Order: sequence, then C-alpha cells, then structure tokens
Amino acid sequence: MNKMGQMIGQLRMKAFSGLTRQNEKVTEYGDLKPLSDLPKRAVRRFSDLERGVISCLMGLNENLEGGLGNTPIVLASRYGAMTNTLELLRLINQEETLSPTAFSLSVHNAAVGVASQLTKNQGGHTAIAAGERSLHEGLTECYARLVDGQEQVVLIYSDCQLVKEYAHFGQVDVDVQFALLLDNPPETLDQDIHQISLDVQGAIDSLIGINAGAVNLQWKM
Repeated sequence: MNKMGQMIGQLRMKAFSGLTRQNEKVTEYGDLKPLSDLPKRAVRRFSDLERGVISCLMGLNENLEGGLGNTPIVLASRYGAMTNTLELLRLINQEETLSPTAFSLSVHNAAVGVASQLTKNQGGHTAIAAGERSLHEGLTECYARLVDGQEQVVLIYSDCQLVKEYAHFGQVDVDVQFALLLDNPPETLDQDIHQISLDVQGAIDSLIGINAGAVNLQWKM
C-alpha cells in the first residue's frame, strides 16, 4: 500500500517471452518461439493474435527445464480476436451459415485455449478484458492466484491493432504480446523494479523493461 492508501501489487518474473509487430516487422524478446517455427498445420487458419500467443507460450514451455507443466494461465487482452469476430459479423450480415471453427476462434479465450493444447497444459486458464486496465487486471488476477497458494502463474498479454473497420477505436499502431512466468517476490526487493504505467504505452514499456533486466513488477491495483 502506498502513502495515498492505494494497494500496490508486486510480483516476480521468472521467465518471459514476447514480441512486437509493426508494419509486418516482428521484434522477438526472451524465450519466444519464432513464428516461422510454429507447427504449420496447427496454425494455418489463425490470425496474428493467435500465432503470437502460441509463440509466447510455446517458447516459455520449451525453454524451461521440465516445461511449464500444468501451471495455470491468465490471458489479458483488451479486444481479443477481432479479426475472427468481424468475419462472423460479415457472414451474419450476408445471411450465410457461420463456420463452427470461425466461431470457436472468436471467443476471448480461444488463443490461449489453442496454445494450452499445443503445450499440453491442463492447468486451466482465465481470460480478462478490462479496457486500458487489461494488463493491470491480468496481473491482479495472477496476484490473487499466488496469494491463494498457487506456486506460479503464467500471464499472457496480447494487444493487437484493430482491423481497419474498427481502427479508429484503437490507440496503438504496434502489436505487443508477451508471456510472463510469475511468482511471489522476495520480502526485500533488491533487484530492478519496473513500475507498470496505466496508458497505451504501458505494455510495450513493460516488455522493453523486462528485456533490459527488470525482474520485479509493481502496479497500482
């Protein structure tokens, strides 16, 4: 709790993977599994959002000794898979039959569901959409899981540019996706601390800060 009486969350980052994408240029961070190495048959129908989430989770899983096992996953995404949702709306407008596959990929937790299948993770997952607070609320959900006794939790954050029909609602011109393996911080924070800001740049700054060596994360609940 800070001097203003506001709760401050703190978590420790044990491993991470992530990417940013702008004008088709992808920058990789941490343990990301390269997009070109994803199983082509499994991801051929997926949008950039699903591919990014899968790359992040598979990268973490493959670079940890023993893998992630059944570590629970929290997905935080402001808009989710809008590409798939828009396609369904087009089909409804044209009075055409909806594809069951397209529908299954339009729900908010579809990307993490597919990613957990490919990594054989049976730990369960939660999807959160909370507007500009999506990253903060995702971290708060992870914090609650750890306080409740969970040893570690994976947070996946995914914020991709909106399709052109909704682009005027968007506030970013770059995709940012990352996965963090989190646990409780030590009693004394003697390593680099990254304060996560509540703005459109906060997620990108967090990924860059973690890549530069920040281990302990703080945010206002």
